[in-house]
Amino acid sequence: MKEGLLSYIINLFKVLFTKGLVIIIGFLNSIIIARCLGVEGQGQYALAMTIYSVGFQFINMGLHSAHTYYLAKDPNKISVVFGNSIGITCVSFVLCMIINYIFALGKFEVGLPYEALCISFYLIPCYLYYYLQYQTLLVMDKILVLSVLDIIIVLFPFIGNLLLYIGGIESILAVLGLLLCSYLIVDIFGLVYILGIHVKPKISIKFYCKCIKLGIVVSLACFLGYLVLRVDIFMIQAMLGGEDTGIYSLAANLVEIVNTFAATCTMVMFPKATAIQDKELRYKFTTRILKIISFCMIVILVVGEVLSGYLIPLVYGESFVATVKVFRILLIGIIFWGLAGIPISYYTTEKRYGISFVSYAVAFLLNVVLNFWWIPKYGVIGAAFTSVISYFIVLVMTLAYYIKKK
Repeated sequence: MKEGLLSYIINLFKVLFTKGLVIIIGFLNSIIIARCLGVEGQGQYALAMTIYSVGFQFINMGLHSAHTYYLAKDPNKISVVFGNSIGITCVSFVLCMIINYIFALGKFEVGLPYEALCISFYLIPCYLYYYLQYQTLLVMDKILVLSVLDIIIVLFPFIGNLLLYIGGIESILAVLGLLLCSYLIVDIFGLVYILGIHVKPKISIKFYCKCIKLGIVVSLACFLGYLVLRVDIFMIQAMLGGEDTGIYSLAANLVEIVNTFAATCTMVMFPKATAIQDKELRYKFTTRILKIISFCMIVILVVGEVLSGYLIPLVYGESFVATVKVFRILLIGIIFWGLAGIPISYYTTEKRYGISFVSYAVAFLLNVVLNFWWIPKYGVIGAAFTSVISYFIVLVMTLAYYIKKK
């Protein structure tokens, strides 16, 4: 187990080094987008990002977890994993074209220009393939390649958005278009790389069905979990309008950047823990990681609470000063959420998804109910407190079950 923990720590530091650069560039990019689009434009951008992210969660069907699980158990499945990743991406592209056509005929109003909605739909298959190939390369320990992909995915839109800002161009279409182009670039890069190491794609319906059986429950749990994170955006847009959505969405985006640390720890942990055959050793391995991450997240919480009041108005402008309170509240919640990811990932290594699904379902329903009550009464602050309560519920339920199963 010591060797497994050492290998985990080495890989984690490699990935975190890149993620640190990604966070810095992503943070700077968020500043440019906010200043370029303004409060209401920021709200539209958040809505577009939420649409494509929810679409990804729905179409993904837990394949990333299933692929990672089976590939960690048997590296010889790389060709089938690679081929099925390409296949499901092509299918999802066709589905998004159909959905896009339906929206064009129905002329549905979702708070976005139709062209921006189109880009949101086409981001789904592009991000799907990026995520599937990312997980595959992670299991293969291709950390350097992952680093290149990570940097491209944030550097390209950052440079583009900077040029838009300098040129005084305020266009949600241009911002989303740059993101779409960045995903296309890394998808092609990753595809060429995997083909270059002599991995021939093979499509297997049998393996796909096997993955779906494993992934469908994971998918439902992840989908509910993501809705807990993002349902506030839809409800604030519907109840309060674009300006409040912009205020809240910036805070939500910032705490998600903070959560990158915990998410990376969980992502690197999963294949390592899956490869440990002994259940007791796997539990001890996970527990050690949980303790390390808990300490780090507490430090992040303190730093974030202290510095946010100075940094957010300074870098984003006085029009986003209301974001500070929302961020400070949501930061507490995202710490709960990030820590809950460790035991949830552990359950996945043992194909036990019940507690994840139940905890997400309870948190989601509670979030929606409280939002209907608190958003009209307390505005975005009410939505932030609702999220904190929901995240705390997930943490308590997953940790209680985890400790019980010791």
